[in-house]
Amino acid sequence: MWFRRIFRPDNNPQPKRTARKQPRQGSTQIGLGPKEIRQLDRLQIRGIKALRGDRIGGRASFRLKPSVEFKEYRSYVPGDDIRFVDWRATARHENIFIRQGELPKDVIVYLLVDCTASMNWGLTAKSLAQRSLASALSYMALSQSDRLVIYPYGGEKNIEYGPISGKGYIPHVTRYLRHLSYGGSGSLHNAARRLTQKVSRGGVVFILSDLLEDGNLSDILSLFPAPRWWVNVLHLLHPYEIQPEIRGTYELEDSETGRRVNMDISQEALADYQKRVENWRNDLELVCVENHAFYNLIQTDWLLGEEILPYLRQYKVLVDL
Repeated sequence: MWFRRIFRPDNNPQPKRTARKQPRQGSTQIGLGPKEIRQLDRLQIRGIKALRGDRIGGRASFRLKPSVEFKEYRSYVPGDDIRFVDWRATARHENIFIRQGELPKDVIVYLLVDCTASMNWGLTAKSLAQRSLASALSYMALSQSDRLVIYPYGGEKNIEYGPISGKGYIPHVTRYLRHLSYGGSGSLHNAARRLTQKVSRGGVVFILSDLLEDGNLSDILSLFPAPRWWVNVLHLLHPYEIQPEIRGTYELEDSETGRRVNMDISQEALADYQKRVENWRNDLELVCVENHAFYNLIQTDWLLGEEILPYLRQYKVLVDL
């Protein structure tokens, strides 16, 4: 696992640890409240004009059409609708000019949702913050004429959901997220490969994971080449995974494999662990930059409306409408 490179004695890979104390709890609700909905109605998932869209939607695009809403002119060609002729511009020149406006488009938003056992760690599990965030991203996509696909990996009996579009599906998405199962191990690389094999047109991708698994993030992100894909890695970690509050001798258990190991956790070991975590996060961010993706660490005790949404807006994952 990527995590095993962080906290281990020499030549002895270590699984994840448990902690007795818990930090401030985030919301235990997966759905959205009125305050969060008001925030989301003023925000949009960031994308670029180069993203392909097959349907008329709410996003700016490079595609133009004859329109009374002016963006630029082009010369008249036989067959053009004369309703869009700009007679004033035509009168000033020898050619006939057609007014063109922008043809808005949709994009598909893909949520790759980590449903492995490690996401259920903690008295307030990481999966709660993950599904609350997935609910918010889904709401923005569906309410702003984009299409949505949810790809869970890991867990049991989870199936792909979508593509869907329209605000009428928001209650169904919330219900789907509430019933996701978590357990065992899973492969983000396999999930990403299946997605890109099925889809060639690209879109906006959100990876919602703690990234505690075997594999190379660079290989995963290489499956989503820019500018066809716009990838956001939302790294979800429990506060005690960043800064543990434990001392003494513990039996540590890997939540996905069940492997156990005894360890004497001293102040020096914790300092070394925290340095390894920082280096790991820096390496992940560098990999994202090299592959034209965006990396954001999100602590799972953050509140959605007060902390997570403002944070994503600050770093331009979400933008104002």
